Amino acid sequence: MLRDYNKKEIEDRNSPEGLVASGNVYAMSGQYDNALAHFHKALKLKPDCTDAYYGLACVQCATGNLEEAEKSFKDALRIDDKHPGAHSDLGNLYYCLGRLDEALAELQRSLEIDPQQHLAHYRLGLVYLRMDRDDEAIEELKKTISLKPSYADAYTALGRTYGLQGRLDEAIAAFRHAIAEKPQDAVCHFDLGLALSMKGDLDPANTEFAEAIRLDPEFPDPHMAMGSNLFTDGKLNEAAFEFREAIRLNPYLEEAHLKLAQVYEQKGLMGEAVKEYREALAVQPGMYEANLSLGRVHMTLGRYEEAIRELASAAEARPESAIAYLELGNAFSKLGFEKEAKQNYEKALKLDPSLESAIKAVENK
Repeated sequence: MLRDYNKKEIEDRNSPEGLVASGNVYAMSGQYDNALAHFHKALKLKPDCTDAYYGLACVQCATGNLEEAEKSFKDALRIDDKHPGAHSDLGNLYYCLGRLDEALAELQRSLEIDPQQHLAHYRLGLVYLRMDRDDEAIEELKKTISLKPSYADAYTALGRTYGLQGRLDEAIAAFRHAIAEKPQDAVCHFDLGLALSMKGDLDPANTEFAEAIRLDPEFPDPHMAMGSNLFTDGKLNEAAFEFREAIRLNPYLEEAHLKLAQVYEQKGLMGEAVKEYREALAVQPGMYEANLSLGRVHMTLGRYEEAIRELASAAEARPESAIAYLELGNAFSKLGFEKEAKQNYEKALKLDPSLESAIKAVENK
């Protein structure tokens, strides 16, 4: 990366080396047009200037010109195939583009040249994660930390990987390390809260979510997570507040609308529940959980035609759901459409034979 450029004193600021040095300074201060101008001047004077191509590529990445950045990285490597930074940054570019095999090759080549690059190990760990090679990802992230123990992002990635593997104590330890390095980072506290929640430590988890909210009041995810914990604890009013806050910050969180509807349903506020289920479906049409729950609410309210419409949508969204067909059969049965009820019960039984007793109980009423 540009911040790692050689900072030795340049005597001639108009030489290729001097122009590259000035370009690096401009780039690191966000003055990208000036940086590009200096790199291009350096290349006019010295067409085989590796560092000018490298600087050019880094600025092109920063400004979103990824196609040109790839070309510039390759130009740098055509001149000097042993430039570890160019291999590493090109690998990172491929990672961002989802070209994982190419990313893997570039990062491995970078580390063959210089195994002491903490950033290349970190990036390789992320590539392995995306490729579902979790154990190799963990190995690379540990190497990152051994080379740079203060690198909080590596602890965060390591914690998330442990979490995916169900290794919650190790995940929690990694997130605590990340917080020790970046105590003002809301995401680090949020990640720790999630790991504690998964372990069942809901009160300490909520403390972390509250800290994340304090650090970043515009961050909706901690409100969602705390609301879910409060809902699990039966604290419905507090849960509703958190879900409403999440929706205030991001009205397009379908899960927040769904959870808030479930709170209202448990409180017996069926009208409010219907409204929130519909909001969830407005954000994500065909959302199975919302269609199923809304259908059940309509059943409770005696609105059987509306229930059938929602339950049919649930069955369409998830054809393997025996429960959707069971509920659909119940709705048809309430309206006296026994043929349609039987057809749906048969579908439910085919998917889940254990539902036989529930279906017989309905049919025998």
